[in-house]
Amino acid sequence: MTTENTSSGFRRDLIASYASQGYVSVVTIFAVPLQAKAVGAEGFGLIGLMAVLQAWFFLLDFGRVAMVTRVSAQALVHASKGFALHIILPSTVRRMGSTALLGALAVLLLSEYAADYWSELKNIDPEQLAMCVRLIGAIVAVRFLSEVYRGTLTGLGHIAWLAGFNAVTGTLKNLAVLPLIAWAGQSEPAVIFFYFQLGIAALECSVLAIVAYGLLRNLRHGSICVDPAGYPATRFAWQMSAAAFLWVLVSQLDKMLLAGMLPLEQFGLFSLVTVLANGILLIAIPFGMLVPVRLTALGGPATEGALRFYRMVSRWAVVAVGAAAAVLVMHGSEVLKLWTGNPVVVAEASALLRYYALGNAVMAIAAFPYYLQFASGNLALHVRGQVLFAVALAPLMFVAVSKFGMTGAGAAWMIINMLYALVWIPLVHSRYSPRLNRHWLVEDVMPPVLGACGGAAVAALVAPPTTRSLLALWVGGAVSLALLGAFFGAHLARRWWGVESITQDREEDAKA
Repeated sequence: MTTENTSSGFRRDLIASYASQGYVSVVTIFAVPLQAKAVGAEGFGLIGLMAVLQAWFFLLDFGRVAMVTRVSAQALVHASKGFALHIILPSTVRRMGSTALLGALAVLLLSEYAADYWSELKNIDPEQLAMCVRLIGAIVAVRFLSEVYRGTLTGLGHIAWLAGFNAVTGTLKNLAVLPLIAWAGQSEPAVIFFYFQLGIAALECSVLAIVAYGLLRNLRHGSICVDPAGYPATRFAWQMSAAAFLWVLVSQLDKMLLAGMLPLEQFGLFSLVTVLANGILLIAIPFGMLVPVRLTALGGPATEGALRFYRMVSRWAVVAVGAAAAVLVMHGSEVLKLWTGNPVVVAEASALLRYYALGNAVMAIAAFPYYLQFASGNLALHVRGQVLFAVALAPLMFVAVSKFGMTGAGAAWMIINMLYALVWIPLVHSRYSPRLNRHWLVEDVMPPVLGACGGAAVAALVAPPTTRSLLALWVGGAVSLALLGAFFGAHLARRWWGVESITQDREEDAKA
């Protein structure tokens, strides 16, 4: 695969992914306050609980989805991998299906305990709560099984189709449920919400399975036998499993602590605000899907072409992430006012939004060194870094939550992410090129960030209007100015430095 073809395919897939992700993000952000109003604060707390449970449940794949994705990608080039995929995919589906069934049964058995634990709820009676928990277990189990089919389609290069499909299911999950609740769910809105989500999850899994097996039947394959039982038990698979566990641990630690220490209504407020801050991570998802695969196709971080591609996409990822973060950090109160129209939420959660927006932005950019390690096929350094991250985060998060509640959680999240970026990223970059970190930080990251902050600051010269319609225009203007500033910074960096410094550094190192 040539660099030109890889770049062309990457641009096509990235545009499709961004169009889908952007649409789903807008729909989600628009729908969340409507959902919170429809199901109530306590019902929305259960939606937040479902997100936490889903994140932990997905750890049970033990790296299988990543391995299926990798084999699927290789099957497009190597006939022997096509044969391997014919064996590995059904085997993985059986194992993950059994895991999903056991997990759903476990949640079912714990539903009565959950109803007793939250017996003080005002608007959801214990019977409804137990039913909601049972439905959450079923939803998470079906979504868990869907991931193996999604990974297969990703590896086989059907990114554009997946982008369109995700847009459709995102619309159904977020918006289609609202009129149903208005029509039939006045007495049990949360129960109706979760029943609908279960139906959409089942439909999604069925369609993904049909498409994946349809492609599998048409895939050419050779005659090399593969032992499916031994295939996932590789170093890379276990490293992926460990990395996934650590990621869920560090990303869900605040929610686990707050779910046990806050009333469900306050936890619902926390969940609502972090949905908005997590929009920054959603912006970075298309890069996370595509960049590791492209770096692998280019030969990994040992090649000049891969490092040039790495620096190029880093710069443009910072444009998107930096613009969103600049607006949320510098104009968080205005965004919350526009989003919720609730002055209580604005007063209580503006600082929380700023902390999480900045922490998430740093995390999104700090993920790029992980992509280099993925392409090299060795995640040992990444796993060690995540262990240190978790060890540092846990006590700080516990103390911060105990003393300052959800605002303390946001501050702890921001501090740990910034420390990780300052200390660990240079170490990872030094493994691949001695001067890579300096060029990456000074030439690829800082110019778009400074440009985005400058653009967002210009918006502050005009006082925010009080009416929501005019405030929407004002926030849109702030986002546009931040994007323009970030693009301008990236453009100047490209004109001034380009990405030739990697080659120059390696030549100088060779002479030394």
